[in-house]
Amino acid sequence: MIVSAIFLAALAMFALMNQHMRYSPEEIQALEKFTRIETYSEYFAIAEENERVAHEKVQPQ
Repeated sequence: MIVSAIFLAALAMFALMNQHMRYSPEEIQALEKFTRIETYSEYFAIAEENERVAHEKVQPQ
């Protein structure tokens, strides 16, 4: 019985920790800019633009 209570307490503790460790929508939005490669350097921004232009030439819309 004691082992079950300890295990249940550990699960409850992890559930509470998980609730508090989630990012807020504002933090996610602020971090979202790092998913775009052009934010890291001017070279990457130019390379990304060249890829986009080349892709448009291959598959016109």
